[in-house]
Amino acid sequence: MRILLLALAGLLFALLAPAGHAASPVFGSPGAPRFDAYYIPEDLGSAHGAAEPTIGIPWNTDHTFFQAFANTHKAVFDDSVFPPTAAWTDVTPAFTPINVDPMLHADEQTGRIYAGGLLGPCSLMGISDDDGATWTPSGNMCSGAQFDHQSIGSGPWSATAPDSAARELIYPRATYYCAQLQLTACATSLDGGRAWLPFTEVTGACGGLHGHISVSEATGFAAVPHGGCAAGENPTPVSAGSLVGFAYTSDNGATWSSRAHPGAADGVGFDPDLAFSRASGWMWLAQADAEGIHIALSKDEGANWEILGLSTPGVEPSNWLALNTTFTDPVTGQPLVYGAFPDLEAGDDLRAALAFLGTTDPAGEQPFTDCSEVSDANVWHYYL
Repeated sequence: MRILLLALAGLLFALLAPAGHAASPVFGSPGAPRFDAYYIPEDLGSAHGAAEPTIGIPWNTDHTFFQAFANTHKAVFDDSVFPPTAAWTDVTPAFTPINVDPMLHADEQTGRIYAGGLLGPCSLMGISDDDGATWTPSGNMCSGAQFDHQSIGSGPWSATAPDSAARELIYPRATYYCAQLQLTACATSLDGGRAWLPFTEVTGACGGLHGHISVSEATGFAAVPHGGCAAGENPTPVSAGSLVGFAYTSDNGATWSSRAHPGAADGVGFDPDLAFSRASGWMWLAQADAEGIHIALSKDEGANWEILGLSTPGVEPSNWLALNTTFTDPVTGQPLVYGAFPDLEAGDDLRAALAFLGTTDPAGEQPFTDCSEVSDANVWHYYL
């Protein structure tokens, strides 16, 4: 199956005008969203198999970069026509011919692009400051025993850390690299990813598969969402719990702690996600798993959680809002039961988007056994 790229500038998806209109609607205007699929051309590498692809859009060009296994592709969209067309080029760094876990990240402020992936206990990554025209190797990305499920995040230096002003003189943005096997290890780069400080194990009461690290543009608070955290504030390692939460640093990676949502029971599934609003740094947290699809909002970086949801007579609104009771399968009309792979994006303080895979599970069996006939009856759709 060829890889479908459902992306234009801004979020994971494009909100385009209905067929017959000459142009896209003004951002924020009402109207039904439209989704267009863009195929990787047959003559480009990994056109039929991306193996856990990742995507990034540097805002200084609005071009879309797509890591398809070991290949780095760039799509340039022409929105002078409708629907927009895409011109594809392979911009793979010459020194990243192979990886076992692809990773791509684009810094929204500087436009710096990180592309490559995992190669054993280290990651082999290239850095580009000219929209993928040239690449520089990133050094010493070796997290030791914790060498899987890696992610990169970047943002401002922490507003509360005493060394932030000095670090800004070296490079204006903090860059973090995290990887995981049984535990999680993270490192900070002072020069935008060209070199890295020593990796340290992330302390706190979180375990299980982690999601992608995110950095608040408002405060520099950096967090790694986790699927198995214990309740409360945990600056020292303890046994991981069964709540959705996150590990975090507020001092540029010098120390780590963890927090959990007290009502967010974690189930069988994959990778929660979190995102920060741009103005105030409000944090959205989401998970999609055997417990359903849930989302929450915190205005103080996870210390407290907001009440979300519409008022229902006789039902107390929850601050861990279940979305699987809202979404139904478009063909059968059945409510969603299970979810996986949530992806959050946040804009203004009260504007956020959540994408996830969902299934109704008509056979009554948990659908996460990929190689079993038990899960064959489950049809997954992608929801936004």
